[in-house]
Amino acid sequence: MTQAKTYTLKVQFDADQTGNSPLWDLVDNQGNNALQKKGPDTGNLLLAPGSQLSLVVTATAEKGTQTTGATLGNVALITLPRGDTLEPSLVASSPYSVLQLPGSSFTVTRPQAQGWQNVFTLNSPLPVVGSGSGGNQGTWELALIVNVTLQGQGPNARPRVLRFDPEVKVGDQR
Repeated sequence: MTQAKTYTLKVQFDADQTGNSPLWDLVDNQGNNALQKKGPDTGNLLLAPGSQLSLVVTATAEKGTQTTGATLGNVALITLPRGDTLEPSLVASSPYSVLQLPGSSFTVTRPQAQGWQNVFTLNSPLPVVGSGSGGNQGTWELALIVNVTLQGQGPNARPRVLRFDPEVKVGDQR
């Protein structure tokens, strides 16, 4: 069994992109990708029981764009159990399948970049179900919905909704 780790779900979008699907990646604290590329868990994000999940949302725009910044609204983390998974949520502290994270749960930084960039980092990592071997394990469908408001030159603000939905497995049950 893999030891508990801290995983970071990184979500990035361009303010001017036409689609609603952000780029995303889930890495552990050593930079290893959690997406399985071989074996029975191919295509799943595999997490160790008892781990923690952090979230970073990055909004970017090219130099010369009409968009000048972003404000993060609510972020919804939706986890639906599959098969014989008993826990309703992947997140141990939530008894519900939908976890609402208000924008105030995130710290915003604006690093130097070509164009502009806002990085929103979740203040406290979320505990993942399970506690060592024999802990709660299972498979969940995961959906992340990010509500953001883009500011532009002038008084108009543009709301955007971004989403994606991979599958997550905790533990190595077969």
